[in-house]
Amino acid sequence: MNYTDAGVDTQLEQISFKPFMKHLSATLNFAAVGKVLTNIGGFANIMEMPGGLRLAMSADGVGTKVLIAQEANRYDTIGIDCIAMNVNDVICV
Repeated sequence: MNYTDAGVDTQLEQISFKPFMKHLSATLNFAAVGKVLTNIGGFANIMEMPGGLRLAMSADGVGTKVLIAQEANRYDTIGIDCIAMNVNDVICV
């Protein structure tokens, strides 16, 4: 299976994402706090903080896993999964 077979148009995604990226990139000016070091689109981002420190950041949600939890009537792992996915994304950078 591939993205097209699953109903995802990756070319349309790229076309629609470009204008959005232009506006989103304009929000990455944190001169008073630090400098963003990585581009949008990776697993996580890194910001250079005062004193040469660097902060890796990620924000992710549980997404469609809630649907699986509803089907299984089991919600005790959603929070664990959310934390784990953010940690994995930060480790990647």
